[in-house]
Amino acid sequence: MRRFLGYYRQFEELSPEAVEAAVEGARDRFASWSRSPVAERAAFLRRVAVLLRREKHQHAELMALEGRYSQLYELQFADLPA
Repeated sequence: MRRFLGYYRQFEELSPEAVEAAVEGARDRFASWSRSPVAERAAFLRRVAVLLRREKHQHAELMALEGRYSQLYELQFADLPA
């Protein structure tokens, strides 16, 4: 586990039922989001953009870290016959 953006984060494995409930919840929220006024959605996305820009270096670090983990994962199987 790695410290990122000031805290540690670990996720538990979800059951198929919990995944389905999360997907249904996302569908419901998307429907609500789709009905909201465009100006309201745009304002929200502008606030998200400000937050992303403010923490862009931390996000870049995380993306680089994820890329290294992906490369290391692939390398561990590189010598195995197909």
